[in-house]
Amino acid sequence: ATLPVLMRQDVVANTPEAEQIVVLPNEITLSFASGTSETERAAILAENNLAIIRKLRFTKNRYLVRSLSASGIEVLNVANQLNGVAKIESATPNFMQTLTKQQKVPSTDWTAKANLSDHKILPMHWHLNSSFLKGCLDRRDNDSQPLTEYLQKCFEDSPLPQKANSQFRTDIRATEAWKNSQGGKGVVVAVMDSLIQWDHPDLINNIHQVDQVSDKLPGEVRGWDFVEDDPDPAISREELTVIAPRFRDAFLLSDLQLRQKYPQIVAEIQEQYADYSPREVVKSLRWRLSNRVAQEFHGTMVAGVVAAKPQQELGVIGVAPEAKILPVRVIGVNGSFSLANYLEAIGYAAARNVDIINFSLGSRLPSEAEVEVISEVLESNPELVIVASAGNHNEGAILFPAGIPGVIAVGATNIYGYRASYSNYGVNEAFGQKLTLVAPGGDNTTPRPVGRILTTGGTWLEAFWQGIQEPGEWGDNLDSKGMYRWTQGTSFSTPAVAGAIALMKGEDRDRRLSREQIAQILQETATYQGLNLTENELNIYKERSPSLAKSARQYFFGSGLVNADAAVREVKNLP
Repeated sequence: ATLPVLMRQDVVANTPEAEQIVVLPNEITLSFASGTSETERAAILAENNLAIIRKLRFTKNRYLVRSLSASGIEVLNVANQLNGVAKIESATPNFMQTLTKQQKVPSTDWTAKANLSDHKILPMHWHLNSSFLKGCLDRRDNDSQPLTEYLQKCFEDSPLPQKANSQFRTDIRATEAWKNSQGGKGVVVAVMDSLIQWDHPDLINNIHQVDQVSDKLPGEVRGWDFVEDDPDPAISREELTVIAPRFRDAFLLSDLQLRQKYPQIVAEIQEQYADYSPREVVKSLRWRLSNRVAQEFHGTMVAGVVAAKPQQELGVIGVAPEAKILPVRVIGVNGSFSLANYLEAIGYAAARNVDIINFSLGSRLPSEAEVEVISEVLESNPELVIVASAGNHNEGAILFPAGIPGVIAVGATNIYGYRASYSNYGVNEAFGQKLTLVAPGGDNTTPRPVGRILTTGGTWLEAFWQGIQEPGEWGDNLDSKGMYRWTQGTSFSTPAVAGAIALMKGEDRDRRLSREQIAQILQETATYQGLNLTENELNIYKERSPSLAKSARQYFFGSGLVNADAAVREVKNLP
């Protein structure tokens, strides 16, 4: 039978708002109350015409079941009825949604990179230290010279000020934190996301290796892919056959061939930009095809912000370059997503005893099962810290899972210290969860793309470039193949905070600090210095928010901009 298809507006992996297709299979995630016996469970299943598909791994008393008597939209009614059955804690339809390896290389000494002037690319990392890039941009008196040429010369000619004025700093002070820390050594961060290309040269040395665990999955070494249920969270050959041809089409097909092959996208562009010439329409089409494929590696970009370690002059560096990443893939190609897989993945990350879980994803409404699983994981692991994106909808509400109590909710700022125009703020009304703090997420207020966040990309794989000689400029990439890419969003302010926490935990080797203590230090050392509010934001606060926050700054920035150096110092100074 054909599965029912629903449409909704939402966000996956904090991509900009887009129409999503939500498929409703005959599957329900079912949570039984603690203490329910096997006999009672069997009776409940029989009485409600249910059959177990499988037990959800790494969770307590949860099963994926199907109805023996209902199908299609009727599954929604079945789930609603089950929520009223004794001994059942929650029942949620397993919505499935979608949007329309190399060898290890020698490591370099990352500590030498703490001097920005010694590294060609590091000055571009304004989220780590904004003094260099902001100084060069402020001194640029005309636009006649290409931006990249100007910046390269400026970086070579202008030494970084030894004492940057605090008033103008809009970064997280990572370079200072490196000098006072071990760079996050001994800390494991689970990145819960889409494709994580762990064999990227700047990631491969910082991928956590799963050794001896009692519940080890078959072939498990470098995390787990809960989309394809296999041990490789990087792109598979089968997935390459799906998306690589689309990518190559952007470079190899003629204008006429592109119009004929992708008429729906052409119609979308023409509707959105009615004044575009035929040539401009095709140019936009090429850009969309190539960059949508690049976005499939969202998880790779997130991982790079946390813990990339440059292997050459052209490499990028993460906030915590000595931390390790546990890749946990929950988002498939074209944004496909399964609630059951997601719940298992959360439990898996906790079972692997990670120190931090990063969620650069979210939705406006949580499932009851999501709240339950995250709450259980937090209760069972008092030292585990979860950070999540507040959202990219420019709304006074926090997305989930950031809106769940106990989770650190992160907003985004730009290089000039303003709230990024897309960043959510305020309070989540369902649980009263407020925005915790902010970190750089980037935007286009500076000449594009340098005001964005530079990180690791995934389209450098040779399979994408077969038959392509000179790609030219096709996106916000540092190099021609997208090994390094500029991006923006709360998806990237969040891993900056995860990295800052990794730096803190690296100095708490005995793990004496609880989650609450880590969060308290982060908030107490965060600062409003360098942050700015617009007149419109002040008016928004006056009109609707005085009862929700002590000040407009708190409403839009939480406790302020993360200061990794101050947070690390506070941890080190504890008795």
